[in-house]
Amino acid sequence: MQAYDYTLTASRRDVVTLAERLMAGWNGSVDAVVYYTQHWLPYWKENLSLNVSVSNATWLNYGSEHTVCTEAGIANLTELIKPYNTVGFIMFKNLVWDAGYGVIPGLGRPDMCRNEYTKVSGDIAKSAKTKEIARAFREKSIGGDSGGRYMAVHIRPYPDTCMALWRRSVGGVLPPDEANKDCHNPSLMSVFINQTLVAMERFKVSSTVFIMCHPGIRTMVAGLYGAAGITPLFYDDVDGLVNEFGFSCPSLLGMVEQELANQADVFLATKASSMSGIVVEERYAVNTPGQITIFFVGDHKQLPPAVDLALPGQIA
Repeated sequence: MQAYDYTLTASRRDVVTLAERLMAGWNGSVDAVVYYTQHWLPYWKENLSLNVSVSNATWLNYGSEHTVCTEAGIANLTELIKPYNTVGFIMFKNLVWDAGYGVIPGLGRPDMCRNEYTKVSGDIAKSAKTKEIARAFREKSIGGDSGGRYMAVHIRPYPDTCMALWRRSVGGVLPPDEANKDCHNPSLMSVFINQTLVAMERFKVSSTVFIMCHPGIRTMVAGLYGAAGITPLFYDDVDGLVNEFGFSCPSLLGMVEQELANQADVFLATKASSMSGIVVEERYAVNTPGQITIFFVGDHKQLPPAVDLALPGQIA
């Protein structure tokens, strides 16, 4: 059972899965790795969990998004990798710098890489099973299509050091010194709560808000949102995922959360997050009439004096 609609993507794009390559006889060894800055090299270790090896690979440092994403840059890159059979690319925050935040056509700096990314991202969608799981949960816990408008929000403290601080917080209280050191915005929870309340009033949604966040901070988020008069709703049917997919993991849980956010009438997203970014791209690709997609806004250092939310149908 697949969480994504692989058949849909494969019908529109030339794609191959790792399993298919291994079944065809590939030994999992990459011949070369192309990278653009050394900063992201350590992240290649994540591929070890997929049994992909770079122990014998040639490492190729090649320009930047400014030099690659042109016709001449693509031609030069093609020549560079010609001698190799299997090539890996480390592209995070390089070729398409905002891919982790949600890439919307017409917004941001245009170039060949970004334009191609927006074409492909629209062909990636959750599977029918994932959508059905989300819809069943929505109908049971939120009221379905007859239950009125509902809003989904994504709570993601940033950067990772801030997430770790939130996870070990006691009673929802963050030590000021640590919050100033570890978080881009030490008042981020106030931003989340205040702007959620403003959005609920502006877009006339119920007091029950679906919240997408890491399981490790749900207790803290639930307490603080509850104290503000907001009824937080989380997806936590791990047994259901095991029954449907044969396993459960945080990533699979997150995919169902994303689909619930995708189906929401109003989605309040966190800017610096690939989880929010995927939902934003899916909502843009489907373009359901009446859906509103907005972002939490605020200075990194202080709570903004006013909430600058988007008008219906716009991206803020």
